[in-house]
Amino acid sequence: MASSSSYVDIPGCKATEAVNVSGPKNNPSEALRLARRDVVVVTTAEPFDSPGPVILYANAATLEHTGYQVHEVLGRSPRLLQGPDTDPEVRARFRRHLQAWDSFSLDLLNYRKDGSTFWSEIAVTPLQDDAGWFTHWVAVQRDVTARHHSVRELKEQALLDAVTGLPNRRALGDRIALALGRLKREEGQLAVLFCDLNHLKQVKDNHG
Repeated sequence: MASSSSYVDIPGCKATEAVNVSGPKNNPSEALRLARRDVVVVTTAEPFDSPGPVILYANAATLEHTGYQVHEVLGRSPRLLQGPDTDPEVRARFRRHLQAWDSFSLDLLNYRKDGSTFWSEIAVTPLQDDAGWFTHWVAVQRDVTARHHSVRELKEQALLDAVTGLPNRRALGDRIALALGRLKREEGQLAVLFCDLNHLKQVKDNHG
């Protein structure tokens, strides 16, 4: 079965590339169920500078998932959903794609109205009119919070001692590598303190 795709139909406009919102293969009913849960937003094409493109359309899933009312999002920038922990590097990559009029997909940490966070897999494509002018953006977002939590848990398991829950030798190597990388970008100093504890194994075996 061919994967299902969807884009918002705006008279006189067409998508340069269909936004893929396909669900599980060989399960059309599940694909349709997931697609109905997807957040769909249509914005103006410009400006790129603040406040950025503004929202012209948001589906029911957008309001349900973010906690906003329709009058609170229309005319606002999608940046409304970003917050202090949204990765600035991902935001910069997002902007570069917009300026290049690319169709693209990336993961972004977003915020609900109540301040809680969720991870979105966002597929974005520009819409153009019959003359070839880009007029709108359409974004389809799917909640991938569970996937990110699983990845984080696996990373934590790899970097923490199973008995004590403290950072292990691999974590130490990662921290030193990060610190050295920072020193290459900016001036500073790095110190490593080594402590040799007597009978550490015996303490771990007896007390964890």
